[in-house]
Amino acid sequence: PQGTSGEIDFIEECTVPKVTTNLGCYSVNDAGCQDGDPWGGTSGTSSGPKHLSMTLDTSGNLAVQVCNLDRSGCRQVAKYDGYLGKSYPTSGGRNNAFHFVSDIFNDPPGDASGGWDGCQASRNTNTQCKYAITNLKLTSTSGRPVFSPGSCAALNA
Repeated sequence: PQGTSGEIDFIEECTVPKVTTNLGCYSVNDAGCQDGDPWGGTSGTSSGPKHLSMTLDTSGNLAVQVCNLDRSGCRQVAKYDGYLGKSYPTSGGRNNAFHFVSDIFNDPPGDASGGWDGCQASRNTNTQCKYAITNLKLTSTSGRPVFSPGSCAALNA
């Protein structure tokens, strides 16, 4: 299930038209896991550019905040207490890599999992939707760079 796979949907419209952050809490019975309150407009828009940040503390607790682009008006929109100990890649003594994946889902219906219908989605071939992910940075709790020199070093804060 998503809630234990490690998947984090930073920006998701499910159910349409609410813009939220989805940690997969619907698939786990855990009071410390709270999927995002809708943080965009209810008409399928984010109500303008946003700054989204995620923190992971030394106890493995995850928190997601959304702010206006100028970093004002910040609020926590999702959290998952004990995330690292409950997500497959890092639970049970594992130290598997996490991966960043970006996707846009504007396909025709028909997935067998019920996700499309469950999200009340509809294909929009005339969408004017635009998004950009910029200034993606990662920091460590030690202050040391997360990545060694190489192709991912640009992600170091």
